[in-house]
Amino acid sequence: LGAKRQRRLVPTEWSITAIDDILGRAIHKKILDYPWINDFMIFGHKALANNVQILLFPSSWMFEAQEAWLVSPNAVPGVNYELVHGRRSYASDLAGAYYAARLPVLEYLKQIRRQAGALVLMEVYPEWIPLGVWRFREICREALRRQPLSFNTLEAALGEIGKKLKLPLGRWLERSEILPWLKSQTRLTNFLPS
Repeated sequence: LGAKRQRRLVPTEWSITAIDDILGRAIHKKILDYPWINDFMIFGHKALANNVQILLFPSSWMFEAQEAWLVSPNAVPGVNYELVHGRRSYASDLAGAYYAARLPVLEYLKQIRRQAGALVLMEVYPEWIPLGVWRFREICREALRRQPLSFNTLEAALGEIGKKLKLPLGRWLERSEILPWLKSQTRLTNFLPS
């Protein structure tokens, strides 16, 4: 397509990531006008030697993805995140996996016409075979098709997620950028009568 001299060969993984990012940015703009969800919601799915756990929480849009390759007992998750206005630079720690996980979360929020913060934890097991980042998109989509578990508190939701992961929850939490911020925020709802 295009003028012959201007054609460029783009590696497939880059083009998939670019599309995930472009579609995600378009949806991101729309969900910023939606009201927040009310509960802490957990979705999860395991497939293709991958485990994806998604936590949605009442908040303005923020997104964090963590990925841990469980090929050693001392696995340390890689992490990238964005706040309400989105990313300004490439998610270099997780690369395409970040954008592949973000898109289904945004699609889900658009579908339910709500805004939320999201934490996506992705475990890759030793049996993994190289299928590309699309697997995270499809595993996340499948997770979000399922009935969520709902909780009233962040602590209860995190406790449940911890049961669904092989890597100890503490390793995920110590790498998180958005959870410490979330825990330290005082909300107007804290001052309303119960």
